[in-house]
Amino acid sequence: MKSLFFICSISFLSIMASAQAKVTIGMTLDEVKKIIPNAEPRHEYTNIFIDQPANLYGLESQWKYVFGENKKKLVVIGFTSYNAFNEVNFNKCLSATQNIIKKYTTYYGKPDSIATGKTKFDQKNKLDYNVLEAY
Repeated sequence: MKSLFFICSISFLSIMASAQAKVTIGMTLDEVKKIIPNAEPRHEYTNIFIDQPANLYGLESQWKYVFGENKKKLVVIGFTSYNAFNEVNFNKCLSATQNIIKKYTTYYGKPDSIATGKTKFDQKNKLDYNVLEAY
């Protein structure tokens, strides 16, 4: 059984979806589907989610869009990645996360907060843990 860990969660007020258009907090599902036509919404509890596969800085993962406020408005845009727990993947994910934060900080300004957890690989810790988050 492979152990998984949570390496990054990045939420911004807006994220570039294409060269011509961007997805922003507060958009409706229909507005987002115009920018991401292949989006396949799924309903869970009181929210709607859209997951979009992505490869950023060599990191296979996904963008996650969450619609709340009675499923009418986009409230969270995030990038997450889960990988087998080993030193190579840990360092790859940490580097990609740092690059993503740097890139989107130049687009949209400094995040409201950055939470830094364990940034050194720890073979003894087989449990999930946060490494780096920006909101």
